[in-house]
Amino acid sequence: MTSSETKARLKVPREVLLDVARFYDGLGCVVTGRPLTKASLHHLDGDNTFSEFPNLLPLTLDLHNGLRRLGHALDDLRPELRVNRLKETAEAHFKDGRVPQAYGCMRLAHALSAHFSKPTERDLDGEFQLAAHCLYYLRRAIGASRLELVYSNMLCLLHRELKQTLESHKVIPPFGAFCLLIEFGSWLNELGWSERGLSLLRSARERLRGFQRHLRPVDVSRFQRQLANALIQMGQCRTELEAALQMSVDSGDASDNNRFALFNTRLNLHISNQQMKEALATLKERFDYFEKQTDFFFGPLTAMGPTIQTSLAYIALSLLCESQVVRSQRHRKRLEDRLEALRLQERRYGVGTLLNRFDGLDTAADQTMRNLPAMQAFLDGRLFPVLPKHVADSISDIAAML
Repeated sequence: MTSSETKARLKVPREVLLDVARFYDGLGCVVTGRPLTKASLHHLDGDNTFSEFPNLLPLTLDLHNGLRRLGHALDDLRPELRVNRLKETAEAHFKDGRVPQAYGCMRLAHALSAHFSKPTERDLDGEFQLAAHCLYYLRRAIGASRLELVYSNMLCLLHRELKQTLESHKVIPPFGAFCLLIEFGSWLNELGWSERGLSLLRSARERLRGFQRHLRPVDVSRFQRQLANALIQMGQCRTELEAALQMSVDSGDASDNNRFALFNTRLNLHISNQQMKEALATLKERFDYFEKQTDFFFGPLTAMGPTIQTSLAYIALSLLCESQVVRSQRHRKRLEDRLEALRLQERRYGVGTLLNRFDGLDTAADQTMRNLPAMQAFLDGRLFPVLPKHVADSISDIAAML
């Protein structure tokens, strides 16, 4: 390590260091999870003069030392820093509710692909796929981190990474572009720009046939659920909606997470149509299993197949449905206990419950709060936020280049 590198690292402003700690819930190494009192900050793009929060990642000193020199083969890296291992570590973080750390691992994998290897060995298709994974985990970090930090990461990824790469390459890898298109559509759809998001998701669906063999069942199912939720939020195309839901079922993803995520999507549909009878029937289908596995919702969510966020949404939607037909004090008390369990789970994992916006939600929420007043404070701030226009415009601009 040269003296100039040391000097550059020492110049990281205190406010920037605080942002790194705020986003990653401390300065522990995002790869090993090892807590550190003084992090070694890695510059993701290799530029020590760009010491802004989105370009910095806390690592142990030994891992950081393995990334000092650029232009090496990725296979020469330590096992913990190789792409497949980083993807596995990110998935483990995500399953345990450590969403910003999951993003950090995937962001490092992307940066190594883009900036560490020799230019002649750069795999642009794999690099774009890694960027799509980054976008997925970053979207899931909403509810687990400050919005301004999430948006700062997003804009850096868009402008300093993707836009520059797209402008400097005449040939865009089709599969990587397809993966990015799905994530861009998902961001816009979930964060208040459903019309734009649905347009991108439909464009992705047109490309799906050519790439389906390259996708895991979980990826196909996630895409079809996102498309279904976009249609629900736009309140249209019942046939197209049912086709998306059926394709999610038929994708081959038989995981508990897919099953519960599909239940959540169907609950969104029933609530939007004010179909409480159908909503309660959907809940009953898997409710007993969920209740039993989590010791009446107070037990660890990591012991189940659904992800933390899928589980939290399921509990919240069950409250939103049942509270509209509550008939007794005993039933109301059970719902109040479940609400307390939901709050406990949020504190346990540091992840906030987020619900999609759609027509009919306000009506359902009003009825819920009349029957279960404690839900009023809970629902405030538990909907996906609306993406600032400049961020939404940036996403649309980059998507247009794909």
